[in-house]
Amino acid sequence: MSPLRCSYLNGRTLHFQLRQDKGTINVFQEDSPDKLSVVETVKTEFGAKTMALDPKTHNLFVDTSDFDPPADATAKQPHPRPRPKPGTFRLLIYGR
Repeated sequence: MSPLRCSYLNGRTLHFQLRQDKGTINVFQEDSPDKLSVVETVKTEFGAKTMALDPKTHNLFVDTSDFDPPADATAKQPHPRPRPKPGTFRLLIYGR
């Protein structure tokens, strides 16, 4: 999970970390090159995994869908993940 970084309001540099497993976006402020502090945690939806930032509006765009339960575990796939339901893709937009 590499964070998305951008320059933001009043010269602050913010880092955004999308947590697909928890359904959250963690927002950190860069206080110095080696120190981050938590600004907020935004609740999103389980499975949201791709994030983009509009530098003009400062909106975050995140995609997700509804999910079916995971398939049964097998020797080849001992930890299967939930499967996206066809036709349920949606784009979530977060901003201030």
